[in-house]
Amino acid sequence: MARRAGITLVFGTDFSNSRNTPYLKNGREFEAMVDAGLTPMEAIKAGTSNASRLMMMEDVGSLKPGMLADIAVTDGNPLTDISCLADAEHITFVAADGKIVKNRLDGKDQAGRI
Repeated sequence: MARRAGITLVFGTDFSNSRNTPYLKNGREFEAMVDAGLTPMEAIKAGTSNASRLMMMEDVGSLKPGMLADIAVTDGNPLTDISCLADAEHITFVAADGKIVKNRLDGKDQAGRI
């Protein structure tokens, strides 16, 4: 109903780090939102740009020149299969605060600076 009414949706649950959803599976909220009727892109925006806008932190949450951004790369296409965002095992590369914190793109984990 909220989606149909045009209300901006954001992530905001205790979905992670519980007995039912361990921390490394907290991306399951993307799946839950798609199961509830959002498109995959709407779910992704709910966890990124919509959330930053709600918190009045519009300098984060999107990937644009000059923006502060963490980047995650997955082993699939979340627009066709949102489950590739559901579990840390599907995340192949992460850069945060200008540092590579996970890199499985070359077949092994590495940490370094970008």
